[in-house]
Amino acid sequence: MTAHVPVPPTSASNTPPTAPDVEQPPIASRGVRAQLPWFFAWVVVGVGLALGVSVLGIFAVPLALLATVLLILFHHAGRSAFGILAGMGLLFLYVAYVQRQGPGTVHWHTATASGSEQYLDPRPWLVAGVLLVVAGVAAFVWRGRLQAPPQTPSPTASSTSSPTCAARAGPRDSS
Repeated sequence: MTAHVPVPPTSASNTPPTAPDVEQPPIASRGVRAQLPWFFAWVVVGVGLALGVSVLGIFAVPLALLATVLLILFHHAGRSAFGILAGMGLLFLYVAYVQRQGPGTVHWHTATASGSEQYLDPRPWLVAGVLLVVAGVAAFVWRGRLQAPPQTPSPTASSTSSPTCAARAGPRDSS
Protein backbone atom coordinates (compact mmCIF):
# COMPACT_ATOMS: atom_id res chain seq x y z
CA MET A 1 0.00 0.00 0.00
CA THR A 2 1.25 3.36 -0.88
CA ALA A 3 0.41 6.40 1.15
CA HIS A 4 -1.15 9.26 -0.67
CA VAL A 5 0.48 12.53 0.26
CA PRO A 6 -1.69 15.52 -0.65
CA VAL A 7 0.09 18.20 -2.60
CA PRO A 8 -0.69 21.68 -1.30
CA PRO A 9 -2.53 23.74 -3.87
CA THR A 10 -0.71 26.71 -5.31
CA SER A 11 -2.75 29.75 -4.66
CA ALA A 12 -2.25 33.38 -3.84
CA SER A 13 -2.58 32.60 -0.14
CA ASN A 14 0.58 30.44 -0.18
CA THR A 15 2.80 32.98 -1.88
CA PRO A 16 5.19 34.79 0.40
CA PRO A 17 3.97 38.22 1.45
CA THR A 18 5.47 41.08 -0.43
CA ALA A 19 6.51 44.37 1.07
CA PRO A 20 3.58 46.79 1.21
CA ASP A 21 3.66 49.71 -1.13
CA VAL A 22 5.10 52.75 0.55
CA GLU A 23 2.47 55.42 0.49
CA GLN A 24 3.61 58.85 -0.57
CA PRO A 25 2.38 61.73 1.56
CA PRO A 26 -0.41 63.75 -0.02
CA ILE A 27 0.70 66.40 -2.45
CA ALA A 28 -0.71 69.15 -0.23
CA SER A 29 1.42 68.12 2.75
CA ARG A 30 4.54 67.97 0.58
CA GLY A 31 3.74 71.50 -0.57
CA VAL A 32 3.31 72.69 3.00
CA ARG A 33 6.67 71.19 3.98
CA ALA A 34 8.37 72.78 1.00
CA GLN A 35 6.99 76.21 1.93
CA LEU A 36 7.83 76.05 5.66
CA PRO A 37 11.23 77.80 5.41
CA TRP A 38 9.60 80.66 3.51
CA PHE A 39 6.77 80.77 6.04
CA PHE A 40 9.27 81.13 8.90
CA ALA A 41 11.11 83.86 6.99
CA TRP A 42 7.81 85.76 6.80
CA VAL A 43 7.28 85.12 10.53
CA VAL A 44 10.53 86.99 11.18
CA VAL A 45 9.27 89.85 8.98
CA GLY A 46 6.03 89.90 10.99
CA VAL A 47 7.92 90.16 14.27
CA GLY A 48 9.99 93.02 12.84
CA LEU A 49 6.92 94.88 11.63
CA ALA A 50 5.13 94.36 14.95
CA LEU A 51 8.14 95.82 16.76
CA GLY A 52 7.39 99.05 14.87
CA VAL A 53 5.11 100.16 17.70
CA SER A 54 7.93 99.93 20.23
CA VAL A 55 11.15 101.82 20.79
CA LEU A 56 12.95 99.08 18.87
CA GLY A 57 10.90 99.92 15.79
CA ILE A 58 13.46 102.40 14.51
CA PHE A 59 15.83 99.45 14.01
CA ALA A 60 13.39 96.62 13.36
CA VAL A 61 11.10 98.17 10.74
CA PRO A 62 13.83 99.06 8.20
CA LEU A 63 15.26 95.55 8.54
CA ALA A 64 11.80 94.03 8.18
CA LEU A 65 11.12 96.12 5.08
CA LEU A 66 14.45 95.08 3.58
CA ALA A 67 13.64 91.43 4.32
CA THR A 68 10.22 91.93 2.71
CA VAL A 69 11.77 93.30 -0.48
CA LEU A 70 14.29 90.45 -0.59
CA LEU A 71 11.62 87.83 -0.01
CA ILE A 72 9.45 89.25 -2.75
CA LEU A 73 12.38 89.39 -5.17
CA PHE A 74 13.70 85.89 -4.48
CA HIS A 75 10.45 84.16 -3.64
CA HIS A 76 6.99 85.35 -4.53
CA ALA A 77 4.75 86.49 -1.70
CA GLY A 78 2.41 83.54 -1.97
CA ARG A 79 0.76 81.67 0.84
CA SER A 80 3.94 81.73 2.93
CA ALA A 81 3.38 85.47 3.44
CA PHE A 82 0.71 84.53 5.99
CA GLY A 83 3.69 84.14 8.29
CA ILE A 84 3.46 87.89 8.89
CA LEU A 85 0.29 87.28 10.91
CA ALA A 86 1.94 84.50 12.89
CA GLY A 87 5.00 86.68 13.56
CA MET A 88 2.89 89.52 14.87
CA GLY A 89 0.99 87.04 17.03
CA LEU A 90 4.26 85.72 18.48
CA LEU A 91 5.20 89.20 19.61
CA PHE A 92 1.78 89.62 21.24
CA LEU A 93 2.24 86.28 23.02
CA TYR A 94 5.62 87.48 24.29
CA VAL A 95 4.01 90.64 25.71
CA ALA A 96 1.35 88.48 27.40
CA TYR A 97 4.10 86.32 28.91
CA VAL A 98 6.00 89.33 30.25
CA GLN A 99 2.81 90.80 31.74
CA ARG A 100 1.67 87.47 33.26
CA GLN A 101 1.75 88.84 36.84
CA GLY A 102 -0.74 91.56 36.01
CA PRO A 103 -2.99 93.37 36.02
CA GLY A 104 -2.08 95.84 38.68
CA THR A 105 0.78 96.58 41.00
CA VAL A 106 3.05 93.81 42.19
CA HIS A 107 5.27 94.40 45.23
CA TRP A 108 8.47 92.42 45.67
CA HIS A 109 11.11 92.13 48.39
CA THR A 110 14.53 90.53 48.50
CA ALA A 111 17.23 90.56 51.18
CA THR A 112 18.79 93.72 49.77
CA ALA A 113 16.04 95.50 47.86
CA SER A 114 12.32 95.98 47.46
CA GLY A 115 10.05 97.60 44.96
CA SER A 116 6.82 97.54 43.07
CA GLU A 117 5.97 97.26 39.38
CA GLN A 118 2.90 97.95 37.29
CA TYR A 119 1.72 95.20 34.97
CA LEU A 120 -0.85 95.25 32.21
CA ASP A 121 -3.65 92.75 31.89
CA PRO A 122 -2.12 89.90 29.84
CA ARG A 123 -5.44 88.44 28.68
CA PRO A 124 -6.07 90.80 25.71
CA TRP A 125 -2.48 90.25 24.53
CA LEU A 126 -2.91 86.50 24.91
CA VAL A 127 -6.17 86.42 22.96
CA ALA A 128 -4.81 88.62 20.17
CA GLY A 129 -1.60 86.58 19.97
CA VAL A 130 -3.35 83.24 19.83
CA LEU A 131 -5.83 84.49 17.21
CA LEU A 132 -3.07 85.90 15.01
CA VAL A 133 -0.87 82.79 15.23
CA VAL A 134 -3.80 80.44 14.57
CA ALA A 135 -5.07 82.61 11.71
CA GLY A 136 -1.62 82.79 10.10
CA VAL A 137 -0.93 79.06 10.34
CA ALA A 138 -4.48 78.07 9.32
CA ALA A 139 -4.46 80.39 6.31
CA PHE A 140 -1.05 79.03 5.26
CA VAL A 141 -2.22 75.41 5.43
CA TRP A 142 -5.66 76.12 3.94
CA ARG A 143 -4.21 78.04 1.02
CA GLY A 144 -1.77 75.19 0.40
CA ARG A 145 -4.58 72.69 0.20
CA LEU A 146 -6.42 74.87 -2.28
CA GLN A 147 -3.35 75.15 -4.51
CA ALA A 148 -2.51 71.43 -4.46
CA PRO A 149 -3.28 69.63 -7.72
CA PRO A 150 -5.88 66.87 -7.44
CA GLN A 151 -4.49 63.42 -6.73
CA THR A 152 -4.93 60.78 -9.39
CA PRO A 153 -5.10 57.11 -8.50
CA SER A 154 -2.09 55.04 -9.46
CA PRO A 155 -2.47 53.18 -12.77
CA THR A 156 -1.57 49.81 -11.19
CA ALA A 157 -4.40 49.88 -8.66
CA SER A 158 -7.77 48.62 -9.74
CA SER A 159 -10.97 48.46 -7.80
CA THR A 160 -11.21 44.66 -7.93
CA SER A 161 -7.67 43.82 -6.87
CA SER A 162 -7.41 46.33 -4.06
CA PRO A 163 -7.18 44.61 -0.67
CA THR A 164 -9.15 47.41 0.96
CA CYS A 165 -12.04 46.97 -1.47
CA ALA A 166 -12.06 43.21 -0.93
CA ALA A 167 -12.03 43.68 2.82
CA ARG A 168 -14.91 46.12 2.67
CA ALA A 169 -17.01 43.81 0.48
CA GLY A 170 -17.47 41.40 3.35
CA PRO A 171 -17.55 37.60 3.24
CA ARG A 172 -18.33 36.06 -0.12
CA ASP A 173 -20.05 32.82 -0.86
CA SER A 174 -17.81 30.28 -2.54
CA SER A 175 -20.77 28.50 -4.08
